[in-house]
Amino acid sequence: MFRMIEKSRSPQKGFTLVELIIVLAIIVILAAVIISIYFFKNRLAEARNASRFEEVQSLASALTTYQVDHNGFLPPGIDNKLRMLGTETLGCDVPCGISGEATESSCLNLSSFIAYQYLAQVPDDPLFGSEEKTYYAVRTLPGGRMAVMACGSELNVDITSEK
Repeated sequence: MFRMIEKSRSPQKGFTLVELIIVLAIIVILAAVIISIYFFKNRLAEARNASRFEEVQSLASALTTYQVDHNGFLPPGIDNKLRMLGTETLGCDVPCGISGEATESSCLNLSSFIAYQYLAQVPDDPLFGSEEKTYYAVRTLPGGRMAVMACGSELNVDITSEK
């Protein structure tokens, strides 16, 4: 009689409810980790762009103040060509802004003109910049105006200040 009971109980095929819940929990945790990493990277890029925006505004204000103090003249070297700020003499030709317009090959050193009196120091890009290549560029526009732009902006954002 006992043998009949044992033979009638065949092992069931499939997963238990506990096994399914554990697998589902693992999938949810992995998805949450992947999504948070993706959004974390975007948040870092947005924070760097916010820093770039503030630095572009500071540079534009400093140059405008210099222009007012010097009877409408900008520091020497600023003309209608897009020039990256920095101390490097070669290798400053990088794509700048969404349009990808290249800056001139030599950087424009404005440290002696605007640093200390108008700014504590010439800012540099939070990701790519250095004193040699700041990844901020400047040029004049028609009508006596000027444009300052960030060359290293992320997330396809154009960061420019025209004054």
